[in-house]
Amino acid sequence: MPLWPLLVVLATGAVLVFVLVYGRRWFAGTRDVSDAFWCPVQARDVGVEIQVDVWDGKLIDVKRCSAFSPATAVTCEKRCLAGWARSARASPASVGGGDHDTRNAEAPGAL
Repeated sequence: MPLWPLLVVLATGAVLVFVLVYGRRWFAGTRDVSDAFWCPVQARDVGVEIQVDVWDGKLIDVKRCSAFSPATAVTCEKRCLAGWARSARASPASVGGGDHDTRNAEAPGAL
């Protein structure tokens, strides 16, 4: 009975474990995501641009928020990064994006 299939499986497993442990260092990067939600701190719908880690989807920073003027001057505690804001989403049309087609938009509170 040949041992090569077992060696292939073990080598593949070792590579996967190595990538899971050290992958963040090799695939570091972020992407910007636009979202809209009800902000209980501002007591209104806000549109945001959030920086997200590409490796695990963790919210890193709020780059823009329509609650501030200019939108890049975000001076709050950024509690929306903890995820509490995702439970109360607003439609893009309610935060100044009126040219968006909202017929198929998610209902507030849906993810």
